[in-house]
Amino acid sequence: MAAAQALQPVASDNCGSIILTKQPGEFVPSACGGTITNTWIARDACNNPSTVYTQVITITDNTVPTWVSATGSLNRSVSSGNEQALLVALSLAPEASDNCSAVSYTKTTGQFVATNCGGTYTNTWVAKDACNNSSTVFTQVVTVTEQTAPVWTSAAGSLNRQVACGNTAELAAAQALAPIASDNNSSVTLTKTSGAFSGATCGGTYTNTWTAKDACNNVSSVFTQVITIYDYTSPTISNAGANKTITCPTVAQFNPPTVADNCGTPSLVVVSTVTCAPSIVTGIYTITRKWKAVDACGNASAIRTQVITVNPMQTTTQQSICAGSSYTFYGQSYTQAGTYTKLTTNDQGCNVLARLILTVRTPSIAASGINTSSPSVPQGSSVALSVSGGLLGTDASWKWYKGSCGTGVLMGTGPSLIVTPDQNTTYYVRAEGPCGTTACVQKTIFIEQTGSCTVQEVVSFTQGKRKDMANVPAARSVQSNCLGNPQYNDAQNAPINFLSLGFGGELVVKFPGAVANGSGNDIRIVETSFGNPSCANYKERIRVAVSQDGTTYSVIGEGCLDTDFDIGVSNLGWAQYVKITDISLRSDFPAADADGFDVDGVICLNGSAVFARLAQEDPDELHQPRGTQMKLYPNPNNGNVNVELPAYKGQAVLRVFNAMGQLISSYPINAGDNPESSVYKLGLTGLPTGIYQLHFEGDGKAEAIKFFKQ
Repeated sequence: MAAAQALQPVASDNCGSIILTKQPGEFVPSACGGTITNTWIARDACNNPSTVYTQVITITDNTVPTWVSATGSLNRSVSSGNEQALLVALSLAPEASDNCSAVSYTKTTGQFVATNCGGTYTNTWVAKDACNNSSTVFTQVVTVTEQTAPVWTSAAGSLNRQVACGNTAELAAAQALAPIASDNNSSVTLTKTSGAFSGATCGGTYTNTWTAKDACNNVSSVFTQVITIYDYTSPTISNAGANKTITCPTVAQFNPPTVADNCGTPSLVVVSTVTCAPSIVTGIYTITRKWKAVDACGNASAIRTQVITVNPMQTTTQQSICAGSSYTFYGQSYTQAGTYTKLTTNDQGCNVLARLILTVRTPSIAASGINTSSPSVPQGSSVALSVSGGLLGTDASWKWYKGSCGTGVLMGTGPSLIVTPDQNTTYYVRAEGPCGTTACVQKTIFIEQTGSCTVQEVVSFTQGKRKDMANVPAARSVQSNCLGNPQYNDAQNAPINFLSLGFGGELVVKFPGAVANGSGNDIRIVETSFGNPSCANYKERIRVAVSQDGTTYSVIGEGCLDTDFDIGVSNLGWAQYVKITDISLRSDFPAADADGFDVDGVICLNGSAVFARLAQEDPDELHQPRGTQMKLYPNPNNGNVNVELPAYKGQAVLRVFNAMGQLISSYPINAGDNPESSVYKLGLTGLPTGIYQLHFEGDGKAEAIKFFKQ
């Protein structure tokens, strides 16, 4: 342009030099460029103007518009889903300029091109000037980026759990939980960070966290799960040691229980230790301790208890005294049997229970008489004696003497004695013990005069069976063994010199002459009892009946062992036949071979010839025997009896026997009470109706009178 403007025309003048005058033109635009028209006039010195010289400078636009907006200045990155930001980005436009004219823009809008994580919009522009000069292409790239992090579908805290301590299954289930996240563009990946257990005073926590990441690596907020371990379970506690008893001064040692917990180590707590005051009677006291287990959460177990009983030290004193005396124990006198205690304290601080076991020996009560298996025996035969009545005191025993009581010959000790007198002998028995000696009772055993006063004939014999219903052995069935003088052998190994009746057996024997109803008992049945002097021990029993003609019999009583019988019970003055019937009970004998009453012999008493003669000459003598100085009246009586005794010296005794020869009562008397002859009154009203014998023994005399109590 400057060069074109610098141009000028050349003029010539025929007359000299010329002067050019330039008239610059204005730019006259046109549709595409424009023109500048410059004109010159040449004037010579004469001011002659030339024609107008015209210069047209045509301005042509060949320059393309240029972009004012920098390349890439409209590029944008928009988050997916942010429609507003996308619209704003897409509404942007570049700016261009032209050196000659205004420019126009042509935009080409690109379609969304998706990528793995978002996508792009590519828009282009071309700027064109009035001369259709086109600019370079201006490109805008709008990148849509997935920048939205995943969001948690699971509500915050929804996975929090409380798990009981020790519940592994429940803890595993809680740890297996996971939150759920969603993303607006892609699937998500969860990353879990497991927290370690954080212990507390009571229980603790596990804190687990997750993050969710989408395909564009957008990461969510942290999701937190808190698992709280709680302990509501009481600790366990074993039993304490068994209750026990100790004796002072042993120290009380408790045996505490053991404890355990499902969540930690519990503490064993002593709840209480209580010592009770000692008993003022026994001195015993107790120490009671109680425990419980407590864990860190304050859960407590049941209470366990152990009781230790503390016994006092004990001393025992055993002492015996006789009735009526006393014993002093710790300053106190005692007279009654029993156990007494005194509680004291020793120098060790222990209670001491002093115990006195006091035994009071009872004195003996004198025997009332002596039972005999027979009041008289042939010389060389044995007789069993046993104590009747009386009572042994503490540690006392029965002592048997002959000759005199206490100072005579000691014959034996015990409640019974078997003797073999060789003459009329008086035996004495008394109780001797630490608390004194009782009065003696005595019994005279008379030696019988042997002769014709025995049964000599078996009239009939029907033998019974043994207990087991077998026959009685032949050796025990010899009928002649019951005839003649009895053996009076009651030893355990006595020879078989008797006749066994068998259970229910019946024997009829006959005296060679009549046996009179004399004073007292008239007939004796002798049994071999094998050392059993008591009917309670040897229960073989018989029923006895007598007859004068062997046809008509009258029962005169029952007996066991050697038993004396009174013919007078039958109201007969005499008898010659004796029927003996076994009435033993099989149930009283344990042995299967038991075979009833064993008859050793049958004898008359006082001599059959004398009484047979008396029965014929003077029947009244049977009630008041001739030569008897003792008198009894009235007879019969109602139990109030007058007894007139002969003169005697020393001690004597009156005894009353029943019809079976059993002692009913005994009355010791003294010669000082009866210097000559006097009357004794006896009260026998308590006796049942029946026939009795009154015996007098003393000063070498022995008399008997039969009486009837109405």
